[in-house]
Amino acid sequence: MTDPEPAPSTDAIVPDLPSAFATTGEIGKVLATREIRLDGRSVLVIVGEPQRFPSTDADREYLCRLQIEGLRPTPVALQATGPEPVQALLAALIEVSARLSVTLTDFLAEAHIGGVHALGRA
Repeated sequence: MTDPEPAPSTDAIVPDLPSAFATTGEIGKVLATREIRLDGRSVLVIVGEPQRFPSTDADREYLCRLQIEGLRPTPVALQATGPEPVQALLAALIEVSARLSVTLTDFLAEAHIGGVHALGRA
């Protein structure tokens, strides 16, 4: 009998990385975006595609980075990890939905999938 897959790491979520996080290309290829109205202001969430974790730590093979703009004066950057790409993505989406106090279903319902088109940039 094999051991079950480890759950996504929630303790590996890194809050408030420097704002240069997304501008340096470290967020990677944009997977999706979602604009939400919170307390009368527009908040933009940019979700990067999961990518291999730079270390060789077997429990954290993939990471998913995202950025939240409009929540604070400077963008908030997060990352979550997991043993598989989908688990890293799910951990990141759960964290952002908790931070924005929206359900995961509501967050995904109006998300725009795709790279620069999702950001409204040509």
